[in-house]
Amino acid sequence: SMHAQGGATEESVTLDTLDAFARRELAGRKIGFVKIDAEGEEPRVLQGGREFFETRAPIVMFEMIAGTRPQLGLLDDFAARGFGIFRHLPELDLLVEYQPAGDQNDSWVLNLFAIKPEQQARLHASGLLVRWSDLDGRPGEPAPHADAMRCLSQQPSMRGLTGPASETDGDEYCVAL
Repeated sequence: SMHAQGGATEESVTLDTLDAFARRELAGRKIGFVKIDAEGEEPRVLQGGREFFETRAPIVMFEMIAGTRPQLGLLDDFAARGFGIFRHLPELDLLVEYQPAGDQNDSWVLNLFAIKPEQQARLHASGLLVRWSDLDGRPGEPAPHADAMRCLSQQPSMRGLTGPASETDGDEYCVAL
């Protein structure tokens, strides 16, 4: 916990920013996936990783709820760094664009995914991600609902989420995601 609780044992730890850690430990390494689970301190993680998130394009999984309160400011924080926000639909094993107005009342929405446009394009081409614009069609053209629904029904599992599918994307890895 980042906050002292009465009667709890305390321990001092050294903290570091993500940017400092990345410069020291991750130079030259590709990072495809990051999970932030900081019990409400996610905005501070983003602040301490400003350079990391602006210069890299990992898929970032984060908790939308801290305790019992939604962290709606995180959506703006990620958007300011060029990320779009998506949620996982487990019944289709698919990432779909997050709609705060409609999705925030869904008690199942806890973890969201922040994804930059280049990764969105890759995941979309792989059949792992759908944007609402994919379902709307263009003015004067019929909405591609039938095509989109056919693609949804044939889409693969989350294998390949962080890069081209490989042997390391085994069942345990996909279940963990």
